[in-house]
Amino acid sequence: MADTETTTALAPLDETYNLVIAEIEQTQPMAGRVRFTRQGLELPPDLSYDECTQATQYISGRIRRDAVDANLMQLCLGDIIQYAESRWGDTYSQFLDATGLAYGTLANAAYVARKVALSSRNETLSFAHHLVVAPLPPDQQHEWLQKAAEQEWGGNELRRQVQASKDIDAGRDPDQAEIERELQRIAGRMADTLPDSAWPVAILHGLLIPLTAATRTDRCAIDFLGDLNESSQALRATRAGNA
Repeated sequence: MADTETTTALAPLDETYNLVIAEIEQTQPMAGRVRFTRQGLELPPDLSYDECTQATQYISGRIRRDAVDANLMQLCLGDIIQYAESRWGDTYSQFLDATGLAYGTLANAAYVARKVALSSRNETLSFAHHLVVAPLPPDQQHEWLQKAAEQEWGGNELRRQVQASKDIDAGRDPDQAEIERELQRIAGRMADTLPDSAWPVAILHGLLIPLTAATRTDRCAIDFLGDLNESSQALRATRAGNA
């Protein structure tokens, strides 16, 4: 079954993606030198530094346009950064200046481009899907991307499926392991929100995990901690406003 958060990445937008790529190929400044595809960039071996900068500025401009462009262009951004790094070394500072994008955006794009080869990418899936499989060996990347495309999984669902497979391989119950990770995430956010109240959060967390294992009231526990987290955030906002 498809999950709702996939709709910006899968088959219904295929035609839109094709139209966007066609328009990019007509308007991009490096026509004949750089080819934009739905999987990323095809680059010549002799691209100059100035050409690289020009292509990067074009890509960053497209990323800012809308979600469709951003989804398509992040792999392209990663490819051009990887190309520049292989030719001229560390170029992040130059790309930060040229694009105005956050360092994390550039680093994520470059990481995925470096880990997931152009031939392994799936044109029907989003950048988020490729980010999930980037740490995996190439054969597993292809396998999981293919499953995600066939099952119409979004990036979050693909992440859950990959993690569940790792849990099974490690002899853990996937459902319980996911519950414990979710409780840890919520408790961590609570501790970040109210550092001076981290100790009751830790106590709650320590009590709720064995409780969920024993009673299987996992969703209630997660909902409870989620509500408590929201309350702690509201309290911190009130304190900040009164300061």
